[in-house]
Amino acid sequence: MYATQGAKGVASIMTLTGATVIINVLAPPNQLGSVVGAAQTLLNLVRALGPAAAGQIWALTVSIRLPGHQFWPFVILSCGALCTSLLYSPQLIRFPAGIQG
Repeated sequence: MYATQGAKGVASIMTLTGATVIINVLAPPNQLGSVVGAAQTLLNLVRALGPAAAGQIWALTVSIRLPGHQFWPFVILSCGALCTSLLYSPQLIRFPAGIQG
């Protein structure tokens, strides 16, 4: 259990740091503060709403007696994350001159 929590912590730190670096590299210098502020706002909004959404999905699957109810929040939220990542795939992002994706 400790190894799993440790891996989760490391993955969380690496994800947040990587996203911050990408934002800092891609944002225009004159708009960097606004972009970082918007990114942090959205990050914290998702961190607040994610557990609430998963709890509501879990409660719904329990109330309708859906088999495997404990897995449905993970499946639904994972599908949402996959759709989001496909929406913002590297082919759709225009990188500034001199930066390769």
